[in-house]
Amino acid sequence: MNRTPRKLYLEDQRDRNSTILTPETIVERDSKRRREAAHWLRSTDKKGNISALFLYHLAWIFHHGTTKSNHVLAKRLALKSYKGGCKRAGWLYAAATDRLLILSGKLQKFGTQYFRNSARTKWKLCAMDGSVSNELRAKYGIRGVTRRLQKL
Repeated sequence: MNRTPRKLYLEDQRDRNSTILTPETIVERDSKRRREAAHWLRSTDKKGNISALFLYHLAWIFHHGTTKSNHVLAKRLALKSYKGGCKRAGWLYAAATDRLLILSGKLQKFGTQYFRNSARTKWKLCAMDGSVSNELRAKYGIRGVTRRLQKL
C-alpha cells in the first residue's frame, strides 16, 4: 500500500484525462485503485480519525467503480466528507446519488450524469426528475444545467 488516497485520486483523474489509455486499461487500473482504497478504508476505520479530504479522495475511487455497492460507498463517503467540511464533496455526493438512481432505472435528481452514443456524438444530459431546486444544486456546488452543457 504505497499510494496514499490523494495519490490514488490524482492517478484516477489523470487516467480520465488521458488520450492514450484505452477504456479497458482504465477499468483495470480503477480496479487496482479500489482494492487499495478499500484497504485504506478498513485500516483507518479502526483508528476513527479520518479527515474530510481523505474521505473525498476515497469517494472518487469508488465513484468510478463498476458495481452498485461501489456507488453506494462513494455516496456515503462523499456525504460524510461534505458534512466534515470538504465542500467540493457536495458535487461528488450529488453525482454518486444520480449515478445510483440511473443504475436503478430511475431518473437522476441533480443533473450530473451525461451520456453519448459514441465517441463521435455530442454528450447529452441523462433524463432528470425535476424534483431538486437550483438552490439545492447550488448548495452542493452544481452549476446550472445549461451552462454545463455549453462546456461539453
